Amino acid sequence: MQNLKVWTFHSTARNTLFFIVLSFLFLVLQRSLQSSLPFLNTVFFKKTVFDEWFIWIGSLPACWLVFRHQSSSRTAFALFCGLVVFRSLEGLFLNFNKVLMIVLFMYVCMAYAFYQLLTWTFSRAIFSPNFREDDLHAPMAHRIPLVLKVGEGTVRGYLTNWDSEGAFIYLEEPWSDAAKKAQLELVIEGECFGAKGSVVTVTMDGKGIGLEWDKEPILEKRSWSSLVELFNDLGWTPHLLR
Repeated sequence: MQNLKVWTFHSTARNTLFFIVLSFLFLVLQRSLQSSLPFLNTVFFKKTVFDEWFIWIGSLPACWLVFRHQSSSRTAFALFCGLVVFRSLEGLFLNFNKVLMIVLFMYVCMAYAFYQLLTWTFSRAIFSPNFREDDLHAPMAHRIPLVLKVGEGTVRGYLTNWDSEGAFIYLEEPWSDAAKKAQLELVIEGECFGAKGSVVTVTMDGKGIGLEWDKEPILEKRSWSSLVELFNDLGWTPHLLR
């Protein structure tokens, strides 16, 4: 996948970063209960942070990749959570505590849920251009042309990836950084389809954008969901069209 400029910080990335911070507090709480020292004791807190230095280092790749909305963030996140679970089990083997065991089980369940959420989110069309930056030819052997209305002007391009909630579009000319909204118009088999949405991601060269559709349909045109259903009936998928 290409490196993308992310214009809209996704809620999944924000919540995952918050979960990583809570993971540190979870380790501090464990050490507090095992050593019978106050959780908010400054000396104890500083010592715990110093002792768990490799957990901090392990969190850096996960935080950076999640912040950049990269699909590889799920792997880094899984490795980080694995470190946290390992440290927790190590402490439980030395000083078993039923409460901490239950909390650790809940932590593992939540970590798995976040892993699945990262997998789903960053595999969406708006984060997956479906073409590489070093491709010698324009993507998509079978092109689906479209027109984007941006303010008073128009930009032409074609689809390279899509799903029920958005699409990635390859453009004939670089995208303007000032444009945050766009309306898509596409004609297939005599039917006019339309959708409007916000620009979420842009390729580094500006020749591709990821659009996330608004919930409100365009009344005079057929909906985006109808277009996806038509693609499914025709057997068109982004992978098969390359």
